Amino acid sequence: MSNVFDIIKQHTVIVDGGSGVLVQPMTDEYSYILTAKHNLLNDYNNDQSGVKELSQIDLMTFGDEKLTAIYVYDHQYLDIAVIKIDFRQGIEVYPYQKIPRADDSVRLYGYPGIKRAAGQPASDQIENYHLVIHEPLNERISFRNHDMAPVEDVKGFSGGGLFHVDEDLDKAFLVGIENAMDSTRALHERVKGIPISAFSDLLADNGLAPLKPLHLTNFKQLCEHVFPVNYYEHLADFQRKDIDHVVGLIKRDSECVAKLIESTPLDILTRYRSQLEVTKRDKSELENEALWCALLELVVLTSITKRIKSDEIDISTLFDGLFEECRVIYIDSDKHWKTCYEEILTSSTSHLNSNGKIILIMGSEPMVGGIIPAEDIGEYVENISSAYAQDAIDNARRFSEKKFPIIHWVSLHDQCIFSQRDDFKQYNSILQDDEDNNRLLLKKKYQPYLLPQGGDDD
Repeated sequence: MSNVFDIIKQHTVIVDGGSGVLVQPMTDEYSYILTAKHNLLNDYNNDQSGVKELSQIDLMTFGDEKLTAIYVYDHQYLDIAVIKIDFRQGIEVYPYQKIPRADDSVRLYGYPGIKRAAGQPASDQIENYHLVIHEPLNERISFRNHDMAPVEDVKGFSGGGLFHVDEDLDKAFLVGIENAMDSTRALHERVKGIPISAFSDLLADNGLAPLKPLHLTNFKQLCEHVFPVNYYEHLADFQRKDIDHVVGLIKRDSECVAKLIESTPLDILTRYRSQLEVTKRDKSELENEALWCALLELVVLTSITKRIKSDEIDISTLFDGLFEECRVIYIDSDKHWKTCYEEILTSSTSHLNSNGKIILIMGSEPMVGGIIPAEDIGEYVENISSAYAQDAIDNARRFSEKKFPIIHWVSLHDQCIFSQRDDFKQYNSILQDDEDNNRLLLKKKYQPYLLPQGGDDD
């Protein structure tokens, strides 16, 4: 598996004498290369010289694949440009959504001129530097270069990505692109860049898709990723075969449901953001694919427990009902839930009805049982610091008093399917009777957790 630094390299491209970054907007019709505008000018020293003809722009990936520019969109006064190219699968770098702060560390990747040589693979020409933010402004960021590279060594990096690296999550986020040296004094080399937020207006002004993850365009993008292997990677291969047919059934139901949902995940996020936000967590986590896959799984499994056929779900009231019954808490971490108990217990549950439940999507390691013991929750409620706002403290107490069950999502699947393999494997043919029996088993296993009290228990 590639690590985060390999991913960055795969997204860093040569743009003529400079560099650029591959990113995927919220569309499957095209992709982008973000770069510095001066890389594309007929005379890079003259802002008025105009952008080159498309056929004159050389684009090359880290793997030596030539790309073709379809169109260039350049900013009126900022040194940034967007090159539209054909859609590329598998782009994994997304914009950094936090506000850059002084002393934050970033990595600059690009193709310096001093390493370029005819016939040499791009992988031998790439370089990177460790930078620290010196002064963040709205349309410009200056960086201290800890490697003290002289200006000649940095030429060719223009348009290269400034990346925030989260090694714990194995992810890279694009903070901006580098476009100039702040000073040419030998012992005081500072690099200048333009933040990723500056590209938003350029895209909007040209009617282009925004820099949002592709899976937010529609639920159909998520179907193949529901019930990922990491849910049950603790099982041996022969054990996984016992439940392949059940996972396949849920995936097929997901496809049926996704075709019915006209709202995009971004629409749902916009409408129900207050019901999804988690105290102290970065709001950008709510765009993560894992959250939206889990929500699709929740819709499918809830419909099975209520014996509603996937093509008969009332889409018009689906999410209103879902968020009245469930408080979904998504935390992008593989750590134990106890490391984030404050975030969990202080997140709002005011929208829940009396039979409400908490769906905790966090970590990939199943725990014993699908529900976190109430005594564990009570212990932590008393530990909530007085430094929290009163409404957060009140919510933690409400959490405890109402005794909302907290269902750990991966553990629930382990409790209902993975540890119940013997029950399911007897119905593993393609016959309709076996599929019906598997649905009844799923209903029986999940109903105690997902069906509101007083609901159908046949």
